[in-house]
Amino acid sequence: MQRTKSLTFGAVIAALAGAITIGLMAAQFTGIDSSDVLGVCCVYLVVAVLFFALAGGFKENGQWSISMMEFMCFVVIAIVLFAAITEIFNVFAAIALIAMAAVVLISVLVSLKSETYFGA
Repeated sequence: MQRTKSLTFGAVIAALAGAITIGLMAAQFTGIDSSDVLGVCCVYLVVAVLFFALAGGFKENGQWSISMMEFMCFVVIAIVLFAAITEIFNVFAAIALIAMAAVVLISVLVSLKSETYFGA
């Protein structure tokens, strides 16, 4: 079975979104003297880790099923939306990350016929 291009595209977008999130965290870092620096960094890191985990889920016989990939996309969108509402994320950064998570979700939905790449 040939790997679909949408699977590769979804994996690349998810990995790129994870890298962008880490870059946003570094740009947002104001110094250790700030009282909420740990909480802000943790939210950025959670989103980055989830994006990298989504990217890993696109490999052949990956660790997640299709339904879990879809669920994780919605989890990422919910966390980013919450972070934007509570002003942890910049609104424009949140819109970009939500758009990237939506592209990953669309990539998963387009590739439903390729179940061998999503594990058991």
